[in-house]
Amino acid sequence: MYPRAYLYFSSVLVICIAGFWRSFFSHPLTNHSPHLVHGVAATAWVCLLILQAWLVRTKKLAIHRQTGKLAYVLAPLLVVSGFVVGFVMLAQPDHFPPTMRAKLTFYDVVSLLLFSWLFFMAIRHKKSVQLHARYMSATALVLLPPAIPRLISFAWPYPMSFSMMIHIATLTSEIILVLLILNDYRLKQVRLPFPATLAVFVVMHICMGFIADVPLWQQFLAWPAKVSA
Repeated sequence: MYPRAYLYFSSVLVICIAGFWRSFFSHPLTNHSPHLVHGVAATAWVCLLILQAWLVRTKKLAIHRQTGKLAYVLAPLLVVSGFVVGFVMLAQPDHFPPTMRAKLTFYDVVSLLLFSWLFFMAIRHKKSVQLHARYMSATALVLLPPAIPRLISFAWPYPMSFSMMIHIATLTSEIILVLLILNDYRLKQVRLPFPATLAVFVVMHICMGFIADVPLWQQFLAWPAKVSA
């Protein structure tokens, strides 16, 4: 699809490592088990994207198909551990202010569901190179936003609210998706993966403005703490 896709995925990996350096990569073994598993799975997923893109570029398709089987382990591990991390965060209600906790949990749940759908569709269309590649590429844009606020927090010298950082992170993926769609339009190859992913991001972005005030969502947020009590 894109000859330099491995470079784009490498950029995502660099941003993720930089963003999570303080909280994860500088001392990974001190993290709780769910965070460790999720961090390793997410990192391995981006590394797999880099490897797969490189194998396609170098026309080593037989190896590409074999290494691609790792996705059947990494994707479920990433998603399940992500939900466990979210549960642990909600079970400790003092970890974040209530409004921010509501927004972050909504963001995480939607992102994990979106990642799951993209992976499912990528496997479903694995014989269609263009669709498969786009679905897999879109997963990188789901993993990118969580790293950006953390990167901004220590790289940007001026005060900025965490909410603004989240908006910037979400907008970053949205802009990249728009550029990818425009490129596909230019090539007359517009397909579902990028527009669908963009639509989910936009809806999620809008809903984050009021999700903390939705009673049903507030009840959901209180559930893990009650179960753990």
